[in-house]
Amino acid sequence: MAALRGRSDRHQHILRLKTMKIAKLFRPISQISLASILILCTSSCLEIDNTLAQFDSAINSLENESANWRQVVKDLEASTKETISYELENFAQNTINSAGAEMRCNVNFTNDYVGHEVRKKLIKKRNELARKIGAATRSIPEPEPVICNAVPGEIKLKGKQPQSSSIEFYGYYLDPNRFQIIANLNERAAKQANISNPDSAKVINRQLAGGRFKVALNLGQNGIPGSLLQVIDRIVLKSDNREIYSLHVIHGKAEPTKAKVTVNFKSVDIHNDADPIGKAEAKFTFRVNGQTKNWRHSSINTGSSYKVNRRFELILAKDEILNIYVNGVDIDAGLMDEDDPLGQIRKNFAASRNWGAGSHNIRSSCPDGCYNVNFDIDVDWVE
Repeated sequence: MAALRGRSDRHQHILRLKTMKIAKLFRPISQISLASILILCTSSCLEIDNTLAQFDSAINSLENESANWRQVVKDLEASTKETISYELENFAQNTINSAGAEMRCNVNFTNDYVGHEVRKKLIKKRNELARKIGAATRSIPEPEPVICNAVPGEIKLKGKQPQSSSIEFYGYYLDPNRFQIIANLNERAAKQANISNPDSAKVINRQLAGGRFKVALNLGQNGIPGSLLQVIDRIVLKSDNREIYSLHVIHGKAEPTKAKVTVNFKSVDIHNDADPIGKAEAKFTFRVNGQTKNWRHSSINTGSSYKVNRRFELILAKDEILNIYVNGVDIDAGLMDEDDPLGQIRKNFAASRNWGAGSHNIRSSCPDGCYNVNFDIDVDWVE
């Protein structure tokens, strides 16, 4: 019985020894696997950390060099394993297409806008990587509005009336609700209009209309009235108390609508007196817009010039035409045959050409006789 118990104890001891040996064999394997896992994890995390650093560098570069976005993206792709240039090129092209002709900015402004949009795209991708390792994400503030162009480029007044009904501003990141309209007054005009504190800027209680790439400022009856524009030298658009764009107000006198027009017939040059025998008796009729004056000479001769001094004064509105008519005849008084026509002159002048202001020498039609008339037209705008 004692012998049997002894064999059992030895058997259990042997089993314990074998178990310990087996455990010793497997312990290094377990330690190697855990270390490998830690090494792999650390390597991956370090790689993402490095990529994040490269993204941060690119994002920071675009903050100051947004127009150079293509080179920044190429450098980022070269320093990381991220294949992003093709994706961002497509994104940039779509961004340009979405803005379309509405933006109306030159290449530099367009590149700058695309650079801002690419920067936002890079931050989104960077934050996706950061979340994989529990790193902090980044954000950027709302971009400030940019205006690259205004049509027309200034506000022109004729008297109290603006020459344009609106000013259109083109750019990007525009929001009509973010703009404040400020007027810099003409101090002397503001004093005459009894405006208090004429030397200080005034806020104009008007709102722009439009969208992301274009906003408009209405003038006249539906916007800033001409009576207010008369005392303004400059209009400033501000956003968050920062000046974004400014326009000068050009003051001009009201365009006159009527003029005093003077027509002075000075002389006639006779090329053919239509009298085969000798000197002719001539009669000339001068008519200007219904007013008629005559001139007669008892003895005109081919090749001679004669002073006539017939003067007309009239007031014409902008939409009226100046009509000039001259008719000359050789008066035969029924002694031989009927009067011989020396010819006619018909001439019209429009206000768009200042009613022909200046000196004129016009040849008549030449049925039997022929002549030239010399006359001056003077125009004096009165109201």
